[in-house]
Amino acid sequence: MPAESPPDDKWPVQFTLRTLLLIVSALAATLGAAHWLGAEVLPFILVAAGIWLTARTKARHLLVWLVPALWTACAFGSWRHPGDEYGLFGVSMLISICLVFLLNFGHLSEVYLFLIATGAVPMAAFGFMLDRLPISRRFWAAVYIVASVGLFAWGLSSFPSLEKAISKNGSISAYAYCAANLGIYVSVLTCLGGGTVVWAWRRFRRRNEI
Repeated sequence: MPAESPPDDKWPVQFTLRTLLLIVSALAATLGAAHWLGAEVLPFILVAAGIWLTARTKARHLLVWLVPALWTACAFGSWRHPGDEYGLFGVSMLISICLVFLLNFGHLSEVYLFLIATGAVPMAAFGFMLDRLPISRRFWAAVYIVASVGLFAWGLSSFPSLEKAISKNGSISAYAYCAANLGIYVSVLTCLGGGTVVWAWRRFRRRNEI
């Protein structure tokens, strides 16, 4: 005899309690972050939630535009909050900042738009590859969010106090934008590597089954 499924009237209660617990936990984490770091972190928390929800969609070519769009938005934000001597902006722009030295450009204020446009192109290519590899979009989103939060926390914790971290690089946003772009690099490299391994393994198994 197959096991009896639980009565239908129990599922709504379980779902409601689980949903309520998630909402309360997320609200507590948001209020705690806002209290400690200030209102500057609220947009990043909302964006992280949006990325997680968006990653659930099965729409084609999602990462082709989402990855470069996120990177470009954070690059502009990093330019607005560049840190001490443009250090955090340079770290945020790792994929294209080398052009400043290779092409002997002038001041960053003269070429930052070119650097952002140049960096967005390979990010779109990475998104194109991610969309075609056997990697869950929610996994990519999870890696991106966890890496960004971890790098953000690490950047702040490298100073003896929050006040010293802000005085060094100007604002919390400087750390957040830089960490967000570094999180994209980590997520792209992780998922491209993992997806390639999974793709190669599946192809190897199919060949052996023939």
